[in-house]
Amino acid sequence: MSIYATLCALQFPRFGEFHIGCEWVTVIAQGVPAHVGAEAPDPYASFLPMLPNSVAVDLRAVVFVVEGTAKGTIRSAQEYSAPLLVLSGVEYASVPFSICILNFVTLCEETGHV
Repeated sequence: MSIYATLCALQFPRFGEFHIGCEWVTVIAQGVPAHVGAEAPDPYASFLPMLPNSVAVDLRAVVFVVEGTAKGTIRSAQEYSAPLLVLSGVEYASVPFSICILNFVTLCEETGHV
């Protein structure tokens, strides 16, 4: 069972510029509900923001990944191997959507996904 719930999926031109027939990369926002890891000890504390200060809008965290990113590391089967961005629920709730999109584009460019 996964600790993640898909919030949205956004597509960006793979090489940064839209044109007819361009390739696309899909970025998925995976929400982690506030109750995940509430048991002691928290098995997700090594890769998710700490409870309880990270919770807002019923989310502990939002993890942004490129579609197809592998999940499962030595630390945890639930950890993504190469997330683009991990925000606490508080950060996610406070960031305007336009700023979030600009960060996606920058992160995708830096990691070679666009």
